[in-house]
Amino acid sequence: MQLAGAATANEIGAAFTFGALEGVITAVFARVDEIHTDPHSGFDLAFPEGTPFPCLAAGTVVLVGVDGQDNWGRIFGNSCIIDHGDGTRANYGHFRDALALQVGDTVALGQIIGIQGSTGFSTGDHVHISLAKSDNPWFSKDVDGGVSRLLDPVEFLGGDARQ
Repeated sequence: MQLAGAATANEIGAAFTFGALEGVITAVFARVDEIHTDPHSGFDLAFPEGTPFPCLAAGTVVLVGVDGQDNWGRIFGNSCIIDHGDGTRANYGHFRDALALQVGDTVALGQIIGIQGSTGFSTGDHVHISLAKSDNPWFSKDVDGGVSRLLDPVEFLGGDARQ
């Protein structure tokens, strides 16, 4: 599986682009920072407020999270998990509003899936993206809080993703 988009580097402050969409990486996979006291489970992208966010790879919606509804919604807020049909899944989180998606919907590359927001356990407007193999359907971390069971989304970007 390959995600659409490109990053100029795998670090905070690096530019992210996908077509005309331009944003900034605000948190990096597997890194600890002032907000993430355990290794971060994905990467976070920030855009101008109200930016619609596209699906970075086609697939089928297998979960739609609702802000505050359950443990998933308390963490990722308005969110979705998309199964790419190749043994990988992506979690997109923290959208501003409830998603119009339903479990079983097919989403296309570039289809708008939500508006950047700050729902769930979030400190500001951004989109969180994490990747896992299908045998880890809930994006579980290691028992010790590590992220060896997850995949670094930047490594799957189709463009330049240097470290």
